[in-house]
Amino acid sequence: MCGIVGLIHLNGAPVGAADLRAMTDVIRHRGPDDVGIIFGNAATGNYALFGGEDTPADVFGQPLAYMPTSRLAPGAFGEAVYTLGMANRRLAIVDLTPAGHQPMCNEDGTVWIVYNGELYNAVELRAELAALGHRFVSGSDTEVIVHAYETWGDACFARFNGMWGLAIWDILRRQLVLSRDRTGIKPLYLWQDATRFAFASEIKGLLALGLPRRANTTALYDFLAGNLSDHTDATSFAGVVSLPPAHTLTLDLTTGAASARRYWQLDPDRQLDLPSDAAYAATFRELFEDAVRRHLISDVAVGTCLSGGLDSSAVVCVINQLIRQRGLHVVGMETRQKTFSARWADPRHDEGRFIDAVVDASDVDGRTIYPTSTDLADEWPRLFWHQEEPFGSTSIFAQWNVFRLARETGVTVTLDGQGGDELLAGYLGFFPPHLADLATGLRWQRMRRELAAHGALHGVNTRWELRNIATNSLPTGLRARLKPRAVGGGAWLAPDFAAAAQADAGERWVVTRPGRTRLARSLAEALTFNPLPSLLRFDDRNSMAFSIESRVPFLDYRLIEFCCALPADQKIRDGVTKFILRQAMAGIIPEAVRQRHDKVGFSTPQDTWLREDLAPWLREVFSAPDFRARPYLQPAELLKLVERHVAGEDHAAALWRGLAVELWLRAFEM
Repeated sequence: MCGIVGLIHLNGAPVGAADLRAMTDVIRHRGPDDVGIIFGNAATGNYALFGGEDTPADVFGQPLAYMPTSRLAPGAFGEAVYTLGMANRRLAIVDLTPAGHQPMCNEDGTVWIVYNGELYNAVELRAELAALGHRFVSGSDTEVIVHAYETWGDACFARFNGMWGLAIWDILRRQLVLSRDRTGIKPLYLWQDATRFAFASEIKGLLALGLPRRANTTALYDFLAGNLSDHTDATSFAGVVSLPPAHTLTLDLTTGAASARRYWQLDPDRQLDLPSDAAYAATFRELFEDAVRRHLISDVAVGTCLSGGLDSSAVVCVINQLIRQRGLHVVGMETRQKTFSARWADPRHDEGRFIDAVVDASDVDGRTIYPTSTDLADEWPRLFWHQEEPFGSTSIFAQWNVFRLARETGVTVTLDGQGGDELLAGYLGFFPPHLADLATGLRWQRMRRELAAHGALHGVNTRWELRNIATNSLPTGLRARLKPRAVGGGAWLAPDFAAAAQADAGERWVVTRPGRTRLARSLAEALTFNPLPSLLRFDDRNSMAFSIESRVPFLDYRLIEFCCALPADQKIRDGVTKFILRQAMAGIIPEAVRQRHDKVGFSTPQDTWLREDLAPWLREVFSAPDFRARPYLQPAELLKLVERHVAGEDHAAALWRGLAVELWLRAFEM
């Protein structure tokens, strides 16, 4: 796991060492173990390699083509002119030797890469490429990517099983190739003006170039009014965009023309038809166990994030089974698996009894942290600086604390259950489209049974659910027009700001994803639009803030393709969510967890914090002169909302979003 940056001057002007150094230094947290920089001339193919202050001494002078001989210092270029610069910040995970240094190249130095991520099928690809005649000098997956690109060009990315954000400088073709993994687990941000093109693993790497820091008002509206973020390629910073997941972008270094293409997408028409529930469960279990096993490959200590929910518990218990019953060796788990959890004194949010059930059943070394509102008030500048964009709840702060606990324990790699809800209909919001499918398919008896079971298990009001079914039965175009009107208002939004951004909000807020059914389309939307893209951003920034690589085995693309082709009743049946996962984990996870039907969702006592300890902070922020001068919100209305919340009404979500935008603006001095 690493951080990468790059800068290209499209007009042939020289790239300055100071720019690359600034871009690289600001993301040091992503890779404190090593730093490598390449400067090149896009026209001639000439290049020069340098290390930095964090480059280990034993990297210099190694007899490998991609090793630097000196650290970057003033005057290092001499008379040479370089129009391109790329750099890597390394967090050493696999092959801890100097041979894992980046930037890395092929045998003749015509293909150079900076790479952030992990390939979980690197062993198989290495064997295939070696059989084709490629020579390997390291044990890193980075080198596998270099030779895969040599062999298959940009078609190589469809062969990868992993997570990545990378850049390849192809000297012979005079092009730069950028790529991002299928679901966007790893980030890659882009910025371009008339003469420069830049990329970075984090937005702050681009801001280090001195770009104007301007808020993207459309993105802020979507966040404030609809709690949407990361749902488009745009970011909260005007002019900065994200390379979409499952895409490759090729930049012609001669003309400056860029073209992007999608290399992977789900097949909406693929359907599985296995003979029994047992057959579905067995196939899922086999795929899931293999995904977890691959995600445990590491040369540094591995741990697990445990919320007490079904998904993270499945990861922990499968790891335990792989170690104890099948003899798998995992670094850092030689004696006991380490798990990390956030808990609360407030019983509405605490999942302690489920965490304890997993810890006791698996005999893991369970570590727990209790975040507080005081901690949040103290740590917000660092938290928002790392997150880079506003976020919709304080649950992100809980996750922040979990990763800090893992780092304090000496763990460098963690696994968690991210993605399970979006694959297997884990949110209660998936019931309305499923019931709408049954209704429009005239499966009335089945719909009544599901509706009754749903109400009995989850306490859902039948009248409210019938209204949701009707809404989900509407054509997409009509839903697009109605949704912003339903949730996009609020007296606390500045009228001019809201009016300007709301006009085309329907096109941004309601998307049409391919799928056989409404449920399938809703799941595809959750995977590619909201909420998974934002959840992955939170996970990446929180983990990398503490120099931890976070891995998510539920998002193994083989598992995604399998789950998306499942019949609906393998996901929802008789009011039960994640049916196939519960079947597959029988005898593996504790029954108290496997049979739980409440959905806490990694929540925090946010409403209580904002009603009690943090209420004075809200009043102070919403009364500040800088806040009153902003064009986005109405301070007087927000202050009224604070008092209504303190009096017992629940306005925590709106208050937090208003606060989050202001804290983000302050964190980036905007």
